Amino acid sequence: MRKIAYAMLLTFGLLLSAVPVRARDAQMAKPAKKEKSDKPKKVKAAKPPKLKQHTVYLCGVCYSELDSTAYVTPIQKLDSVYLDGRANFLADRQMYSTQLLAYLEEYYAIKHAMPTVIYSKKAKRVVKRHARVLRRFRKDTSWRLHELEKDEFLFKPERWAAVTGE
Repeated sequence: MRKIAYAMLLTFGLLLSAVPVRARDAQMAKPAKKEKSDKPKKVKAAKPPKLKQHTVYLCGVCYSELDSTAYVTPIQKLDSVYLDGRANFLADRQMYSTQLLAYLEEYYAIKHAMPTVIYSKKAKRVVKRHARVLRRFRKDTSWRLHELEKDEFLFKPERWAAVTGE
């Protein structure tokens, strides 16, 4: 009789487990594993970036969505720029964006613009990205493109200094 009831429950999907009740109770009665101690984990301090000086090619793009105007600088070569040795990130890259934004706010009176700096150690990469940006803004007729002259705006290399907690 018990086998028939068990088979019917399996057939209709009413039995949650195919393990008999006694075996399931025996499994649950096993002692629980010891949990790891609640000692605080040691947190490794972040390594300071390994900065190296390089020659970098860069250009700036700044666009304002309020008046649909894009400003693009020509490609410039900067000597003695600091790059993170591991990932080749430009140290203090936000400073270069701020330089461009401050110039445009002062001389062109734009507000709420978004600046971006395109950079690389290889001139060929920056030329390709610069051409792509120009092509996109020229293709979309809703944007007014303003290309800055070579002598009009120049990036100044930042003097990067490591900040220590001493």
